[in-house]
Amino acid sequence: MGLSVGIVKSDFHGHHSSSWSHEWLNFCAQEKIPHELIDWRELDAFSKLRKHSVVVWHYNHYSNDEMAFAPDILTALKSSGCIVFPDEGESRHFDDKVIQSYLMEGLRLPTPKNYPLHSLEAVHHWIESIGTFPVVAKLRSGSGSSNVVLIQSANHLKRYARRMFGRGLNSKPSLLFKAKTHASSSRSFSEALARFKRLPEFLFSRKMASGRGREQGYVYLQEFIEGVDYGSSTFHVDLA
Repeated sequence: MGLSVGIVKSDFHGHHSSSWSHEWLNFCAQEKIPHELIDWRELDAFSKLRKHSVVVWHYNHYSNDEMAFAPDILTALKSSGCIVFPDEGESRHFDDKVIQSYLMEGLRLPTPKNYPLHSLEAVHHWIESIGTFPVVAKLRSGSGSSNVVLIQSANHLKRYARRMFGRGLNSKPSLLFKAKTHASSSRSFSEALARFKRLPEFLFSRKMASGRGREQGYVYLQEFIEGVDYGSSTFHVDLA
């Protein structure tokens, strides 16, 4: 089999500028590499992808369907002889800060101190044995300061933990929070305007994320680092 690239048309292709499928299409065209854009949802998509020696797929963490199926489809393609990206080892920790924290500890990488806690008892033990405040609480998914809250005290942490081990929290991105952070972090009118023009991308991401389940059954804490540009006013978690 000669070199040919199957580029998966993800749910975000054509809807978001961060989708790498556009870059891969341009690169293959520029380097005159045989390639094909294949919608993963179309009939016989797997058979079409399997004909290529390389398959690349930039699936998005806001697409529940892609997160559920993409890793296993890529694994199946690899078993049929394709070189795939991302591979299983490269995607196992995607959009999961809790699992990423275990990976970084396993690799002994220097990071802020991370505390993945999997029971209310573990949270109470953390308060008794460490109890350093403020501390940052994060949900597994989300980027920037989304799904992040600054915990100021033991009582605050206990309330947050009861919520996380109860009905949980909504991880859907917040339009109001996005608007506030863009307004506060834009350094010029032109930068603010450029960000505003990307509003349709955010609305599409938010629509795709509407089916995301609530985050619950864990508390993930991270050491608060003084001097970081983003103060507590930018921290957000959707309590809906």
